[in-house]
Amino acid sequence: MRRHSQGPRRAALSELGSLLPLAMIGLLIANDHVFKFVFHNALTGKLSDVAICFIMPLLVSASLGLAARIDLRWRLWAGAVVTAIVFSALEMSDWAGGWFVRMVALVFGVKHTVLTRDPTDLLALACVPLAVAYGRWRARDARRDVDVDVDVGLRWPRVRGALALATGSLALMATTAPEQCGKWSAPTVFQVDGDCGTGGIIVVEADPYGALAVTNQAALLAPEPDGANLGREQRYRGTSCPYTLEQGDWDITIGDCSTPVVSPDAGAAPIDGGAPDASRLLDAGSSNTSSCQAGYRQCQATVETDGLWFTCHGADPGVALCRSRLAVLP
Repeated sequence: MRRHSQGPRRAALSELGSLLPLAMIGLLIANDHVFKFVFHNALTGKLSDVAICFIMPLLVSASLGLAARIDLRWRLWAGAVVTAIVFSALEMSDWAGGWFVRMVALVFGVKHTVLTRDPTDLLALACVPLAVAYGRWRARDARRDVDVDVDVGLRWPRVRGALALATGSLALMATTAPEQCGKWSAPTVFQVDGDCGTGGIIVVEADPYGALAVTNQAALLAPEPDGANLGREQRYRGTSCPYTLEQGDWDITIGDCSTPVVSPDAGAAPIDGGAPDASRLLDAGSSNTSSCQAGYRQCQATVETDGLWFTCHGADPGVALCRSRLAVLP
């Protein structure tokens, strides 16, 4: 038999290299990035909580085991405490929730994010002691294998453990932003009249994250030119929950347009000591608008004095490209 001074650290990595942690990580990724958007029901809201409360103690424990020779029991319970504190703080603390919302806005660019809280989410903390028990059971097997033969007994468990550590950490950091609204919002039917599209009847529906789906969109907005490859973002920007689509506060953006920046040398050299050259300022402003993609449009649904209007602007936000009136149908 061979014994190695690095055996406990290698065993710590192999604790993650079994089927259950990998399955939980797969569940977290699939639920956050597929199931929530397809089903967006109560079950998908709980699955990620269960997976997080099981995976996070094991990830923290394995990381501590790799960093230092810390007793198995202490690092598993350290992972349990960290998980319980972080998870509970996000569910119960306004300060922690505000910090999380700011981080989501910074990292994901999500505006008007509302952190919804459900006291029943705390039931997922029951998975924390289960993770500790599983970690102790798995670590005993891993430690026994490393005492017998590191290369044979732990080669593949270590590889799987490294994969679990990397993907699990990324899954926790790249989880979806919190829902804007946890209450179901009914689809809204509109009669469209105007010059932004062909006109007719459309149905607008928003998922819990504020992303819109528009049925018969050609009635609302003219299609992109053939061959155009423009991105499209459709979101509800209001703060009502459930969403009040009939009150506007939603928009559709097609293409991309960077923020105009005045050229640093525009008007820097006055003519004969007088005012800056107006033609140079005009040229500078014109060149800045060229940063917008051809076909760029930003369209907003807004309540005005005579009803709900859908207005599109191009690179110049002061010039309306088209306007359509939206009337809610029963």
